Amino acid sequence: MSFCTKCGRQLNDGEVCTCQAQPQQSVPVQAQAKTASPDFIGDIMEFFKTVFKKPADAVCTYVNKGSLIASLIILAVCAIVKTFSNVLYKIIANVQYEQNVRDNLVIWDPTTWVAPEPLYGPWQVVLGAVGDMFYTFASAAVMAGVMYAVIKFVFEKDSKVKFGQLFAVMALVALVQMPFSLVYTVLRYIPLAFFSRVGGWISTFGSALGVVTLFVGLNDNVKNKNNMFLVYASASVINSIMYTVLDLIGMF
Repeated sequence: MSFCTKCGRQLNDGEVCTCQAQPQQSVPVQAQAKTASPDFIGDIMEFFKTVFKKPADAVCTYVNKGSLIASLIILAVCAIVKTFSNVLYKIIANVQYEQNVRDNLVIWDPTTWVAPEPLYGPWQVVLGAVGDMFYTFASAAVMAGVMYAVIKFVFEKDSKVKFGQLFAVMALVALVQMPFSLVYTVLRYIPLAFFSRVGGWISTFGSALGVVTLFVGLNDNVKNKNNMFLVYASASVINSIMYTVLDLIGMF
């Protein structure tokens, strides 16, 4: 028996100690779980890259992914733009209204010297801004929720439709309509009837694009295309009722 002069391990006759041998490096295989979070910015950028060349394909690709957070980001941008536009419109309307009242004052009548009440009071402006923000999200959620319920529980009970996909459709509708609505609002500031009419034409064009976007996105989520009419109509009625309720409590 002998012993290794390096590590002191007891060796059998003729055995060579392997303590100084280079250990074989083993590469541990570690399963790396992919993050469940989708690339939100990538989904939005991909839509913008293809929407001008292949709009239908861009809509279908985005809707099929059904990224909830990406849709919320889109709606947040639309809500901010819409709210800012409407607040600015009410401020300008107040200025124009006050000027019109002053122009019609009768100098010799003291009762007309009192400063006129604004067309939109501060509370109306604030409540309207809250209403615009809330309605942008609520409308998309209600439309998507009603369409989901009608598809899943009325027409096609075996459908694999997801709420996130229908919510994505409504987010795209708001996104498509937003620039045209904004241009219309800007043109309304110009005190000439011609520009108001042009703004109406532009707004109509944007509304038409929104309707087409909706049906392109809805098309992939409804098996029987004959059901699309009642699916959209039912959601529109519920959404209209919600708008009426919000309007009655003064949020618009």
